[in-house]
Amino acid sequence: MRRNYLPLFILVALTLGIGAARADLPNIPHVPPEVSSSDIAIHYDATTHLFTAVGTAGAFTRDGFTYEPIWDSSSAGESQFGQFSLVATINNDGELLDGVLDINGWVSGVSPDPSPSRLLLSVTVTDFGYVYFPPSYDPHFGWVTGSIMLGFAGSVQTAQGGDLASEFGGQDAPVGVIMGMSTMLPSFGFVNGFNESGAGASTHSAVPAPSSAFLLAFMMTGSALLGIVRSRRRQAQPEHPRLQQSQETLLRRRRMVQ
Repeated sequence: MRRNYLPLFILVALTLGIGAARADLPNIPHVPPEVSSSDIAIHYDATTHLFTAVGTAGAFTRDGFTYEPIWDSSSAGESQFGQFSLVATINNDGELLDGVLDINGWVSGVSPDPSPSRLLLSVTVTDFGYVYFPPSYDPHFGWVTGSIMLGFAGSVQTAQGGDLASEFGGQDAPVGVIMGMSTMLPSFGFVNGFNESGAGASTHSAVPAPSSAFLLAFMMTGSALLGIVRSRRRQAQPEHPRLQQSQETLLRRRRMVQ
């Protein structure tokens, strides 16, 4: 049975603005191709301002109908799914200072075969925003989980774009990431640290659009993708080797700027 690798939590209520703590997602309209990721663990440290999101990159979609799994055969010769790793610096006001997204693995027909894990896509993150819907109480059903949607915008890294760089338009081409999850947090922001798990993400090509309303309208059409299965884990997430690589990349880029 083929697993669903696009568990992006899309709520129709997002378009209505009901109960949203903030509604300033970056202008990142959805355009193919796309990498779908799932099982993303998110951690934010309010002291260091370090935001990390690490999970599974499961599928690469292009041309509207082509579905190609992303594999990683680097571990003991066994095939597993690729890796999604986003590391950013976000201050306590929710403002992005810098960030980098790396997607690793290999895609049949795109990456050299046979191949161990490779860099598929590297993105410099330059913009960020979020929308939060708090949990609510229904007299008939009890407590209903809330939702958080995070939006990141950036461009394909010029130095090392990865095997999928040309698919996404080549160096400096715009890329968007929409990440969604359910939550029982009574409030959301970056004043305090937090841990969330079970998020899904769509990494896609992006083109200029008049306003973020275009993005919200598109997301409304995808409401059938509802269904993140979220585990209630509050402990800190273990460090992933891909996370360490992304952190090192982010530090190198900071030194270059300085």
